Amino acid sequence: MTEERAREILQEYRETDEETGQTYELTVKRCLSAEGAQFVFLCALEGDPDQEVEYAVVKATEDVVVVPA
Repeated sequence: MTEERAREILQEYRETDEETGQTYELTVKRCLSAEGAQFVFLCALEGDPDQEVEYAVVKATEDVVVVPA
């Protein structure tokens, strides 16, 4: 998997707030790491660009996971 493909996956990914049921898109700000089994990106949630969250895309499976703070 390339970094470009990982970015595409994140652009298509939607995060759902479990409390409200509202769905958010992600804005990829930058790639933090491309080493190992995953790409790690710093992202902002739609509607709140100041709230930054790290998301990883697993290279082997293309799964999206939140990186614990």
